Amino acid sequence: MKKWMGLSLLLPLLLTAAEDLKGKISVLMPLDQSLVVLKGDGSAGSGAVFKRASVAVTPDFRKVESDTPRFVGNGLLIENGYGHPAGHDRGTKNYLPPQLASLDSAEGLPVEGKAETVPGLEGKGALKLDGTLKIDVKYPFGGKFIFSFYLKNGEVKVFDGEKALSSFKADGEWKRCHVMLDAGKEPGQTVLKLTAGTAELDAMMLEGVQNYYHNRQTPSTWLPGDTPRASELLMVALPENFAKAGAISMKFRATSLGGWNCLTSTKGWKAELSMDIRGGGTQIDADLWGKRILGRNHRLELGKEYTLLLTWNDEKGEYYLNGVKMGEMALPSVAERTLPQTICVGGTPDQASPNVRAEGIIRDYALWNQYLTPADVAAITAAPALKELLPASQVLNLVPVNAFGREDGAVTLAWNVKKK
Repeated sequence: MKKWMGLSLLLPLLLTAAEDLKGKISVLMPLDQSLVVLKGDGSAGSGAVFKRASVAVTPDFRKVESDTPRFVGNGLLIENGYGHPAGHDRGTKNYLPPQLASLDSAEGLPVEGKAETVPGLEGKGALKLDGTLKIDVKYPFGGKFIFSFYLKNGEVKVFDGEKALSSFKADGEWKRCHVMLDAGKEPGQTVLKLTAGTAELDAMMLEGVQNYYHNRQTPSTWLPGDTPRASELLMVALPENFAKAGAISMKFRATSLGGWNCLTSTKGWKAELSMDIRGGGTQIDADLWGKRILGRNHRLELGKEYTLLLTWNDEKGEYYLNGVKMGEMALPSVAERTLPQTICVGGTPDQASPNVRAEGIIRDYALWNQYLTPADVAAITAAPALKELLPASQVLNLVPVNAFGREDGAVTLAWNVKKK
C-alpha cells in the first residue's frame, strides 16, 4: 500500500515536469522507426546525416542498402565496423567462405553422411544435416574468435578437432548458437566439426573478438561470407548556445560490453562533449570541456535498457544513470567552452579511429537547450517515449524488427527471426 501511495504522490510531479520539458527539448531523434529529427515545436526536420559504405543485414536477415539504418527492437542498431584509415582490421568480418556462411547449397560441402538443401532464413537456403560437417578454419590472426550459426529441428555437437566444445538443441524455431575458439598467440588453423543426427543449419559466421576496442563475447549480426561490416556514422547538428547550458539524453541497450563503448561524442580524441561506457560495463563516464565525470559503482548488463543523461549549466555538469546521479563536476567558464557544429550518435567522427564504437541499440536520442533539474531527469527516465512530450507530428512509419533478450544462463543475445 505504501508503495502505491508513493507512486500516486510522485505521478503529478512527473506529469508537471513532463509538461515543462516541452519547452526545453531542442532536437529529438526517436530512433524507433526512422531517422526523422523532431524539433522542439514538434515539427520534423532533416538535421541528421547517416553514412555507411556497405550493405548491412538486420537480425531477421533482410539486407539493408548503404546509408540506410537498421532498426531493431524499437531502436537504431549500431555495431562496430571497419574504421579509418582504410585497411585496418578494426571491426567485424565473417571469415568463412560464402557457401559456408549462407549454406544455400549442399553441393561440394565436406560432409560425412547425408546433407541436403532445405528452406532457410528469410527465403535463403539451409543445410539439413545427418552426419558431420567439417570446416577448415584458417585464423587470420592470433587470439579468440566466435563461431556462430542458426539451428532448427535437432541437436548439433560442435568439436574443435577432436575436442568437444558444446552441444545445442532447437525445436521448430531458429536459434542462434555460438562457441568461443582460441587461435593462440599467432595465426593458425583448425578443423571444426558439426555432428548432427538430423538438424537444420544456416547463417554461419566466424568473427574475431580482437576488434580494436571490443573484446567481444557475443556474436554480432550476420554478415555474408568473407565480408566486412563498414562503420556507421550518424551525426546531428547542435543547438545554438549549447555550450552555456543544455543536456544530452538517450536510451541504450548494449549488445557487447567490451573495452570501450562510445555512446556519443563531438570530434577529436579530446572531445568537447562525450558519453562513454568502459571496462566491460563497469565504468560510465562523460567528458565536458576537459573535465571528466566518472561513475564506477555500476555494472551494466547485456540486453537491459538504460537511460543515460548528461546535463550542465554555466557552473557544473551532472551525469545520471536511470535517474540516479552518478557524479558532478565543476566546469570551465562559458567563455572557455567551444563547440563544433555537429555531434555523432553512437561514437566519434574522428577519422583517426573507428567511426562508431557503441555496440548496441540506441533510441530516444535528445539534445536539450536548458539545464535539466532532478525532476526533469525523473520525467525523462520514466517516459516510455519522449516524442509524447512534443506536439503531434508526422513520423515516417517503418516496421521495426523485434529482438529476444538473452536466454536463461546464456551470454549471447538471440535475435528473433520474424516473418513480415
